[in-house]
Amino acid sequence: MTPRTLATSAALLLAVAVLPACSGDSTDSPDGETPQTQVIAPTDELDSQDGELCPPSLALGSTEPATSVPELSRPGTAAVCLYAPVEGDDPAATTWNRSGDTVEIAGDDLTEVSDLLASLEPAKQDCSGKSGRRWLFSYEDDGDVTGVVLDDFACGQIRVTDAPFTDAPGDVLTAPSDLLTALKLIWIES
Repeated sequence: MTPRTLATSAALLLAVAVLPACSGDSTDSPDGETPQTQVIAPTDELDSQDGELCPPSLALGSTEPATSVPELSRPGTAAVCLYAPVEGDDPAATTWNRSGDTVEIAGDDLTEVSDLLASLEPAKQDCSGKSGRRWLFSYEDDGDVTGVVLDDFACGQIRVTDAPFTDAPGDVLTAPSDLLTALKLIWIES
């Protein structure tokens, strides 16, 4: 055998030995066990917002009456924020920017607000009107952030979003006026 033939044979033998490991056909590791895939846990929504519960702005959201009430989890950490309207040329282009501080809600206040949220119902009327302030009750449950947006104008419509930093609020709901009153008092008294 010539040196050239010997080198070619060695290269072919090496390729045949390495090829199954590179092809993805083999699922066993050299010791005969299936290798474990490393799964990277996604960060939770609260962590991705550096612990902030209230986004810098809100969109109007849906104007359709809800056909059902979303199931809301019990809040872990909660806050209330006030938003002021920034009207565009078209009323549908209005956005609301956060105004003032984020106020944490805890203890008896959180229990009261949570109990009032159990009274949400689908809206019975369509009531559009000149825009005004909005309030956001935002809370997290195991890192997942939910927002309940309450209009402080027209007939006080309520909408829920399961991702207040990225998704506009959903269909229109109603709740007892005590809910908005409770949130305003918590914010004012902070």
